Amino acid sequence: MALDLTYLVVGIALLLAAFVKGVTGFGFPLIATPTVALLLDIRTAVTVLILPNLFMDSAQVIRDGLPYEIFRRFKAFMAPTIVGVFLGTLVLVKTPLWILNLCLGVMVLIFVISNLLKLDFTVSPEQEKFLSPLFGFLSGFLNGVTNAAGPGWRSIFTASSWKGVPS
Repeated sequence: MALDLTYLVVGIALLLAAFVKGVTGFGFPLIATPTVALLLDIRTAVTVLILPNLFMDSAQVIRDGLPYEIFRRFKAFMAPTIVGVFLGTLVLVKTPLWILNLCLGVMVLIFVISNLLKLDFTVSPEQEKFLSPLFGFLSGFLNGVTNAAGPGWRSIFTASSWKGVPS
């Protein structure tokens, strides 16, 4: 079997994305998904990246023990996220590739622009109770469609300083 340059580039992209995730705590899907989608297609990219992404996120969540306080605080966020992932995956399967690629591009642009502008959103505990299910669903849906959830549940777990989580 001859070495296909496409697979070599995909492997290098995955290593780079994993390195960035290891250093910063985020970024694997935002680097790996567009790169693999450029070389293959977005459905293949999302499918190939599900397991490594899930493994890295799970390891990140439990590296200092299970964060029960975070789970308790964000349970209204997590349940709609799971529903959103399933519906987003259904859309991934049924939507034309050009629309999926457009959605992925928009997600990456939103991430880059929000970081360049240093946008920081703060919500009160009252707003959090109302917005958590909505943003949980939206985050899950976008993750199911593009594997790039943007500001979603991962951001809850990436801050290692979240020991005593206020409610």
